[in-house]
Amino acid sequence: MKSVAVIMFVLLLSVSSPAQSNIKPPKETALARFLRYAQIDTQSKDDQQTVPSSRKQFNLANLLARELNEIGADNVRVSEFAIVYATVRGNLDDNSRVPVLGLLAHLDTSPAVSA
Repeated sequence: MKSVAVIMFVLLLSVSSPAQSNIKPPKETALARFLRYAQIDTQSKDDQQTVPSSRKQFNLANLLARELNEIGADNVRVSEFAIVYATVRGNLDDNSRVPVLGLLAHLDTSPAVSA
């Protein structure tokens, strides 16, 4: 599941239009970013009633928030549940009527399958 979150985030960071003046393209390749994110231990714990079930999940969430800020995303924040929120402005005219795209994924990995 963590790989889905990481892949979706890498795609978000990799797709940057020159018309978006607020977004700065990352200097790192998508593959290098993916491998770096995948090395972060975000394993959840079955015996916990809290969300997230382990504090380790904030390591990846905070890193993603920092990198979203670095590329110029707006309204970047991490909730008390390790959910990362950010807005990337569109590059179309203000009057354009297009659907809004949202990305959603888990940051944790299963305790049944280590790392």
